[in-house]
Formats: sequence, C-alpha cells, structure tokens
Amino acid sequence: MIPYGRQEVTDEDIKSVIDVLKSDFLTQGPQVPIFEDKVKNFCNAKHAVASNSATSSLHAACFALGVSKNDIVWTSANTFAASSNCAIYCGAHVDFVDIDPRTYNICSIKLESKLKNAKSKGKLPKVLIPVHLTGQSCNMKEIYKLSKEYNFRIIEDASHAIGGKYLDNFIGSCEYSDITVFSFHPVKIITSGEGGIATTNSKEIADKLSIFRTHGITRDKNLIENESDGPWYYEQIDIGYNYRMTDIQAALANSQINRLSKIVKRRHEIADIYNKELKNLPVKLPWQDPKTYTSFHLYVIRLKLNEIDISHEEFFTKMRKAEIDSKVMDVSSKLGINKLLDRKPSSLSGGEMQRVAVGRAMTKDPELFLFDEPLSNLDANLRNKLRDELRMLHQMLGVTTIYVTHDQVEAMSLGDIIVIINNGVIQQTGSPQEIFSKPQNTFVAQFIGSPPMNILDVKLDGVNVFIGETKIFEFDNDSFTYPSKMKLGIRPGDLEVNGKGVDCVLESIDYHGSTWVATLKIEDQRLLVELKDKPHETETMITILFPTNKIQLFDHEKGTLLD
Repeated sequence: MIPYGRQEVTDEDIKSVIDVLKSDFLTQGPQVPIFEDKVKNFCNAKHAVASNSATSSLHAACFALGVSKNDIVWTSANTFAASSNCAIYCGAHVDFVDIDPRTYNICSIKLESKLKNAKSKGKLPKVLIPVHLTGQSCNMKEIYKLSKEYNFRIIEDASHAIGGKYLDNFIGSCEYSDITVFSFHPVKIITSGEGGIATTNSKEIADKLSIFRTHGITRDKNLIENESDGPWYYEQIDIGYNYRMTDIQAALANSQINRLSKIVKRRHEIADIYNKELKNLPVKLPWQDPKTYTSFHLYVIRLKLNEIDISHEEFFTKMRKAEIDSKVMDVSSKLGINKLLDRKPSSLSGGEMQRVAVGRAMTKDPELFLFDEPLSNLDANLRNKLRDELRMLHQMLGVTTIYVTHDQVEAMSLGDIIVIINNGVIQQTGSPQEIFSKPQNTFVAQFIGSPPMNILDVKLDGVNVFIGETKIFEFDNDSFTYPSKMKLGIRPGDLEVNGKGVDCVLESIDYHGSTWVATLKIEDQRLLVELKDKPHETETMITILFPTNKIQLFDHEKGTLLD
C-alpha cells in the first residue's frame, strides 16, 4: 500500500546518520548545504534554504515576503493549520479560498471571483499560499496570472508534493511563485525526521530566509551594517529564530533523496493497482489533472453516498473493523493459530496461550516490541518454527525489538545486538559475532557457546604457558606484558587433535549429533574438545594442540579480558 506514517529507513540511511554522529559536526556542518544543493538541483531552482520543519519554512517565507501586522494572507480552505498559522505568526489576517472538488486544491475560478470582490472592498491579499494537497499541484499558471493582475505574492505549500511535477517541470522550480516549501516530516515522501526547505529563484529572498532561520544573524559583508573586524564577526540585523536544520537530519535526508524518483514511481504503481481494484465500487477515485504529475503523498477516495446505504461514520467503523479482522487473520495465520480464534482462553494449552499473547502484541503495530521469553513453554519443533516467524516478522516490520531470553540459540539467531546481563549488571554489548569471538570476561565466555568455552588457570614463564607443571604451548614472541597468572579461554571446537601437543587423559565422551565432545584432564583441570570421530574404546589419552590465534586471555582475579 501507499505508506503513511511508516517511513522506509534503509541501512544506507542509517550509515549516513552514523557517519555524522562520528564526525565533528552534529548541528551546523557540511550536510545541510549538501542537502540544499540536492533539492535546488532536483527542482531546478536557484536557491534552497533548509529549516527544522516545513512550518518554520512557511513562517520564514511570510517574513521574507514582508508579511506583517494587518496584512491579509489567503490560503486553501482544505489544508493543515501551518498553512494559515505561518501568516498569523507575522500578525496578518487570514482568509480562505474554496477548492476544486476534483483536485481538493484552490480553484482558480473561485479565486478570481474572490479577488474581484476583495478589490472592490480594498482588501486584496498581500500573499496567497496555494497548497498542493495529496501531492498534486494547483493550477499554478492561472494563479500566477492572477497574481500579476491583482499584485499579490505566492508561496507554494508543497509539503505533500516533492517529486511531483507541473507542466513537466518539478514542483519547486518556482516558475510561477516566489517561494516553494517542502516538508520532510516522517509521514511525508522522504524524511529527515523533522525538517523543511524553501526554494526560490531570488537571492534577496534566499538571504532573508537564511537570516530568519538563524536568529536574524549574518556574516555576509554585503548585509552587515558595520565594518567587519574579521572572519569571526557577525551581526544581528533583524529578528529571527533558531529554525536551523541539523546535520543529523540533513544526513538522513541526503540519503533518502537519492531514491526520491524511485519512491514516487512506486507510489504511482500502487495507485494504478488501487484504480484497477476500486473502479467498480461506489467510490470516487482521485482525479489527475493532465497538467500535473502527482507525488501521491495521499490516495484519496470519496464515497458515493447516493449509491450506498450507510453514512460516513458507519463506513469508517466497518472499515476499521475490517482492518482489525484482516490483521487478526494475518497474524493468526503467521503464528498458526487460526483454529484457536473461536476458543476460550481456559481451553488453551500453555503453548497456545503463549502464541496468542505474541499475536496480540503483533496486532498493535507498536513502535517497540518487548518479548520476555515468549517461546519458553513451547516444544522444540514449535519453538524453532516460531523463532523463524519472529525473525521474518522483525525484518518485515522493521520495528525495534527487545527480546529477553536465557536461550543463547535464540539470542544468537535473532539478535542484531546482544546485551548479556548477570545479577543486574551488563557484562557485554555487541553483535553475536563479537560476543562469541571476543568475550569481555569469563562469565560471557562460558555463557555463550555450546559446549561452553574452556576456562583454564595457567602460568606464564617467559613465552611458555603452563597448566600446573605441564607446558601446553609457547608464544611466538615476547613482545607483550602479561601477568604470570592468568585464565586462558579457548572454544572446544578450536582445539586441534593431530597427534602433536599436550597429552590429556580421556575421561568421558558424549555424542552431540554431528560431533563427539570429549572431557579431558590436564593435571587437575578439565576441558572439553570437539571431535569429528569417536575415539577407539581402548584409547585413554588424546593429544591436543592450542592454536595461539584462537585463545583468549583473562585476568586471573577479575576475569576480564586482557588486551
């Protein structure tokens, strides 16, 4: 479906933001001007000035066009509050122009009629703010003609419309306006988290927009009133606000705008499907002006009330119930609990109750999932199946999930980041690979891995490592400063059995399916080793080799990893 309120954030988007977080600039750095250049080049405008929201950009646009106390500003009768509030912030009076019922945008015919009436009363608007609702452009050529006849300025509120076109030119070119404003709120086509931008072909307007979003301050030698003392000098030349976009926001936007055309194209493909599936139903489909190419921020349908027997409210209620029923069926199908929907809770088994609980959470579309050992009461086969389902669900929804478990297989297979806690204290945080390959202490080392890592008490004499009086290996060089007493960790699968190395007493052998796990003894210490083949029944000794590139060394007392 055409998404609303759920932005796609890719790994590339995330990397762009992380790169900024690791840089020297979090607020005012290189990303904002890069984004401004991308937008102006995309729209074929001469200037672009970014801000922290489209509301801020609309306010700045009114300021740049000189809107002040007792001025009159008109906008669409069908829009968001910011389209009118931006003028009220400047002390202006706001009035509204009726819309074309086909496009939901300002009707140029009704605008002309309202202008004639206003002229006769001496109450013409200083600025008109046409809104490109749903992503489809207003009839800007006709509105522009009227602006010349009745002497008003134009701010296009294109919050819905980035990526759309009018007369084969991208919206934002400002061919028929003074300023165009876009929004990058999370419900919009692309997002910066929050953010807005204004395009214009006037340097004077661009300068005013820039000054207004930055406290009214400038360093521009051509704008300051006094002589500059140096490159550090700046002046406040007007009243302004802190409306600046941050580099963090701009980094996300810079990544997202690279696929803007693909996003809009995909929305058109989905709209074509809607048109096909809904054409025979009692609804009015979105009308597309042939002069425009909408960005399809919204796909609006209207009920043909003369052809149906229910009201808007009844229709809304039924649609909501249908949506709920559809979601319940979808979730229950994923979890394999379709047959349980008509049963009472008291008739469910413990495992069935667990699956229903997971399903209830899934239907809520939360921003965060918290699972506390959801699979613990299930049998092994069902647990494996549901684990796969949860993994696919996470990939599909992209919702942050906190998963609490004592089962390391679940943790390693499901987790992107693992947090290991012991007695309420975080022991280590990292990816499954990091946790497994480089545990930060002996608790983590033995907690993760099956069979667990061997932890042995060893002594260091020069480059030689001993268990008791038995030398187990020597380091290749002595360019290190390890203590004489340490704990050595090595995974059972990393020990080599090749007839060379240390002779160990074979105490027992266990079959683990694909491998055999032998318990060995070196002096008074025991260790595990994975074997491909079962030792001969007469064998009492096994010779093992400690690969130095596979060992981990820990502090003898604290158990922490040694560098």
